[in-house]
Amino acid sequence: MNLLALDTSTEHPSIALAKGDETWVGEFPDKAKTSANIVPLCLQGLKALSLSFASLHAIVYTKGPGAFTGLRTAVSLAQGFSLARPTPTLGFSTLLTLAQNARSMGHLQERVVCALDARMQQVYWGSYFWQQDHWACLKAPSIESELASHWPRPWEDCTSSEPTLVVGNGTAVKEHQTLTHLLPHSPLTWCVCEPHALALLALAQQHFAHLDTTDSANRLDPTCTGLASPWYLRDHVAQTTKERALAKEAANTQAPTTIPTTPAVVTPAQPRQTPSV
Repeated sequence: MNLLALDTSTEHPSIALAKGDETWVGEFPDKAKTSANIVPLCLQGLKALSLSFASLHAIVYTKGPGAFTGLRTAVSLAQGFSLARPTPTLGFSTLLTLAQNARSMGHLQERVVCALDARMQQVYWGSYFWQQDHWACLKAPSIESELASHWPRPWEDCTSSEPTLVVGNGTAVKEHQTLTHLLPHSPLTWCVCEPHALALLALAQQHFAHLDTTDSANRLDPTCTGLASPWYLRDHVAQTTKERALAKEAANTQAPTTIPTTPAVVTPAQPRQTPSV
């Protein structure tokens, strides 16, 4: 299949193209100028594999969670390309992309916990299980004010010695290490990595391989198709003018707190003495 993959969900953006068994990976010369460089890189990759937008079978992208501006960069590009020349789009969770990237790096554990630093003292996390040739979601991605104090429920009571992989960026993985005692029977492996467009290519191939699956629960991600759109787990980070006014009004209508006072003690003024000469 001919695929274009876009990942701009974190501070390590990447793009990749596939033409059958051939792949091409684009490197961003300046990560601070991702929006300016991503289209030229796509054109460079298409030319390298002798492809055109018309020959693409699908455009794949990370839909979130992730950086607000980064997600919009990939989504807007996927939308534009797909609408200009009718092309299916596939959006996959950033955390699922993490799981697949770790597997591509040689971490073959079937049980995987994925975590990403969400800033603002929060963490994105979810969990997946590898089923022969595709991923099944055990815990949908969510955001925690502090790292969740529990592991995915199917693993908490685990009495086997099956290994578990914890994968994510450095900050999130370090925080997860505090939960080691909750899985005393499962040896844990820690993997620090980022999402990558090559992992998106692998996920797309898994998706198309399971299109004929009658049991929708076994599909890779039944919600990933349709018009490209971002998936924000944190979608309310600022108040509107109306919300601020309502909050101020609510604060003003609260009963004032009575603070007991102590009568002031007045000390009589001392007569002023004139120094003798």
